[in-house]
Amino acid sequence: MARSSTQTGSLIAISPADPSSHEFVLNKDNILVGSDPTNDLVITDSTVSRHHASITFREERYELADLNSTNGTFVNGQRLTGSRGIDKGDQVRFGEARFVLSISGALANSTVRKPIRGARLWTQLLIGLIAAVLGGLSGFVGGCLCRQSSSHHRCRTSVRFS
Repeated sequence: MARSSTQTGSLIAISPADPSSHEFVLNKDNILVGSDPTNDLVITDSTVSRHHASITFREERYELADLNSTNGTFVNGQRLTGSRGIDKGDQVRFGEARFVLSISGALANSTVRKPIRGARLWTQLLIGLIAAVLGGLSGFVGGCLCRQSSSHHRCRTSVRFS
């Protein structure tokens, strides 16, 4: 699937193994990276596996995943295990082939990508805290105060705020 022309990412070679390839435009939602000619981004380097990694555009963000490559996929010098989001300016390495992620257009100008992730986390934590507090207070607020008689239970609701 083709990407929107207003949101364009590209990998710019820092130390290209193939001097003819300096920039690769990320123009699809799912891009396969490796030395095999069937990949979308073909890197002719002996340290790059045939099917090395994938780059996926999801929720207005690029995500990089290693495909069990021999020499690893790295983001800003740290070996990638599984997948993770990548941002403008991140240095990406496939084996020894080094690139930097460049983003232009609306995606580059977006300032809500990272705060939304933090806001979601805080919202989830706050909801969990409220649920725990209300769950612990259920016997005190809005709970039943039961009186047992010999024939049946009588319950009444008691709510008291000081």
